[in-house]
Amino acid sequence: MKKLILFVLLITNLLSNDIVNNPYLASRIRLFEEWMNTQMDYLSLNGVSVGIVHNQELVYYKGFGYANEEKGILADENTVYGIASITKLFTSIALMKLVEEGAIKLNDPVTKYIPELYNIQSNGHNVDKITIRSIMRHTTGLPRNFNYMWDVNNIQETITTAESLQRFSEQSMITKPNRIPKYSNLAMTIAGEIIERVSGIKYEDYIENNIFKSLEMSDSNIPVTLGNNIYSAVGYGQLIDGKRNEHEWTKMSRGWGASAGAIESNIVDLSRFVK
Repeated sequence: MKKLILFVLLITNLLSNDIVNNPYLASRIRLFEEWMNTQMDYLSLNGVSVGIVHNQELVYYKGFGYANEEKGILADENTVYGIASITKLFTSIALMKLVEEGAIKLNDPVTKYIPELYNIQSNGHNVDKITIRSIMRHTTGLPRNFNYMWDVNNIQETITTAESLQRFSEQSMITKPNRIPKYSNLAMTIAGEIIERVSGIKYEDYIENNIFKSLEMSDSNIPVTLGNNIYSAVGYGQLIDGKRNEHEWTKMSRGWGASAGAIESNIVDLSRFVK
């Protein structure tokens, strides 16, 4: 289980211009903090960072617990977390930017940009019906992940997206496109490849140049290797015998692309994104 980043958006009438001296608000902040402490204890969470954005301003932030319990490093607004599938929001924004620029269209078939998709076992479905819109809606009909990710022989395997695309012949479509919502990391990995092929630059660079820099998200990266600086949160595993062990992850390879879940960020940067 990765650390949790929680954003709380308060109803406007709960906040006044004089936030610090508002006793009504102060009492609710205390109540919220007590609730957070209770949740930390009840769920045996190691660390959480919280930010509240109101009227385009980060009006509250606080860390609970530890970014690294073993080293005694407390969580705060600067703690860097893996934001996992929140990354997909950034990928979708990148796709829409290319749409607005006229580089792609929402109803373009994915095969226009990723002809390797023709190699998938279609199960009688029309692969050309999978569009850019399908990816963003999670209605591609594609599996959740590349199948080799759950093969114990591939644990921690590093594989490029290009290599992944060559393995489409090993997988099959699950449903008819554009009919049934089915969450798919595989589809979002394909989205990252589309961004690269259309823009001519790496996905990481596209997000950096077009989103991070524009929003001054200076502490967000793809990827940030957790543990390299004092602001990086340690990832802890599932709760076993009352404790979460450091760096215990689900046994699967690291085959999905950056566009499905690789961004790492903190409260300050994500507040800029919210704004």
